[in-house]
Amino acid sequence: MSVLSLIKQLKVKSDKLLVQKGQRDEALANLARFKEDKKYHTRTITENDQLQILLRNVSEYAKTQVKIHIEKVVSNALNVVYGGNHKFTLVIEERRNQHEVDYFLDDGLTVVKIEKPFVGKGGGKITVVSLALQLAVCELAGVTGPISLDEISKMLDSEARINLAYFLKEYSEKFERQIILITHHKELAEAADLHIHVKKEANGLAKVEVLNG
Repeated sequence: MSVLSLIKQLKVKSDKLLVQKGQRDEALANLARFKEDKKYHTRTITENDQLQILLRNVSEYAKTQVKIHIEKVVSNALNVVYGGNHKFTLVIEERRNQHEVDYFLDDGLTVVKIEKPFVGKGGGKITVVSLALQLAVCELAGVTGPISLDEISKMLDSEARINLAYFLKEYSEKFERQIILITHHKELAEAADLHIHVKKEANGLAKVEVLNG
């Protein structure tokens, strides 16, 4: 089963399980509160902040389901890009009257705690963790519209970029979600349906070319 299929199935499974547990009314009330929180989902909010908001607004039963499926999504994303047998784990604890989330990554040899925020830490694998977590939370939260990604592959080697391009292409097609990607790497650019190539000329002006994928 693909990474993106797991993300899509999470929404379906969560809805069915909540109904089976007689929690529909609670879920609707939580959804209303969550929609109010979504106004704070600006591009400056980190993946961890987004997940904290999501966990605050679902039942205890749903928290377990969110945890299990996000772990699967991120673990599979790592295995798509890097191969091997990676395992991503969330540890959710209540501290200071709120849910705190810790992240652990097992690459089959060692288990390390991922420090927050993710930016600038851990190289390419942490980049993939951050991206997969962001996409999973966006789908769970019902965030709509295009997704803008800026230079997401700086820490990845050429082979990993090719695999990441495949992952993003599949995600875009499965969820009919437009992705606007800013990159200097051809491995990602070549996966796009439409290229807008911007090049600075000798005279200091920018030359813009629009090319089909």
